[in-house]
Amino acid sequence: MVIIIRHFLVDSENVNDNWLMLFDMADEDDEIVVFYTKKSPHMSYMSVIRLMENNKINIRFEKSYEGTNALDFQLVSYMGYLMGCTGSFSENKCDAASAESCADEYIIMSNDTGYDPAVRFWKDKGFAVRRFNVNFCKQAVQRRKNIKYQVVADIPSKEDNANNNINTDTDTDAITAKSYNLNELIDGNHSSYTDSEPLGDELATNDDLPSSDKLMANDDLPFTDEQTPINGSGNSSNKNEADEAKFSTDSIDISDISEVSAVSEDFDHFEVDSFLNCMGKDNLLKLHETLVHVYGMKQGQTIYKTIKDKSYSYTPEKLTRKKKVERFTGIIFAHSDINDPGDFVDFLEKNKNKTKNLNGIRSAITKSYGETDGLKYYSLFKPYFKIISALK
Repeated sequence: MVIIIRHFLVDSENVNDNWLMLFDMADEDDEIVVFYTKKSPHMSYMSVIRLMENNKINIRFEKSYEGTNALDFQLVSYMGYLMGCTGSFSENKCDAASAESCADEYIIMSNDTGYDPAVRFWKDKGFAVRRFNVNFCKQAVQRRKNIKYQVVADIPSKEDNANNNINTDTDTDAITAKSYNLNELIDGNHSSYTDSEPLGDELATNDDLPSSDKLMANDDLPFTDEQTPINGSGNSSNKNEADEAKFSTDSIDISDISEVSAVSEDFDHFEVDSFLNCMGKDNLLKLHETLVHVYGMKQGQTIYKTIKDKSYSYTPEKLTRKKKVERFTGIIFAHSDINDPGDFVDFLEKNKNKTKNLNGIRSAITKSYGETDGLKYYSLFKPYFKIISALK
């Protein structure tokens, strides 16, 4: 199932203003719906400032009636309402016939396991529904930080560039933009939502993360929530979350972040060498981003460590831009369950000026291939459009 848009439904009584972490997990097309009551903890100035600075993610606030479990019931019923809207609040126009291959995803952010029966109910009916607790979100965000630290550590210094006559135009903030979609932060799956993904707390624990991607223990997570007020309202887990959050980011030990598993050349050299010929061996950020997208976190980082070593050799090819696009897209299609329509390279060449803007390319792609197929191609190539646009 290809996920088009994610709807994050936030139980603010339960998670306080920790939901602001979703800014680092959501894509530009996703939306965050915050459910609140008078009992919801107040936001600190720092949280308000961050909220005001957000200009990418669509956020809506839904005021809920008060009562025993009242917010919970309203959140779940609203989720069902969104499922039936088929486009009223999103751009997803998939009909029932295409629901198996194209759908939105609904993610409840709460520490309350009481939501899990509703999650299973809708999952059994074929909908993409999950619940994330605060600790899991912290782990996902920290994983993105680890990626940034590793890649930035590998970028040559200006002095090294001068000594080696290397001209690298790298953007060290690019890695923190919207480079990695949510599934990659979880399991390295870049193409689809699968029924094998665990639910609720099963997904939201460190023990269930892939062994190669395990982060620090929850108590060591470098998040500071001293701005989170404790006023006695909401779920009792709020105090536990605040206690966990007293650690400073200064406590992060990043001395071995750039270390990955043992280097192995057990990978498709034609594919990897094609990426090198398309993007250039010195384009470290884009190479790392692409390898992790295509091969998953563990193998992607292993390949990256292999090819950035000076001892790695490959045969440089002089490829035209169109040939680079053909090689690049062919590999992406090969690693997905979506077939190449046959003229996708020509489409990208015709619309190469639109690949710089996601809204522009989405409009063009749905116009050319129809809503259902177009959204499949858009979702698959969404992480790569800017890379394709930069090919020369």
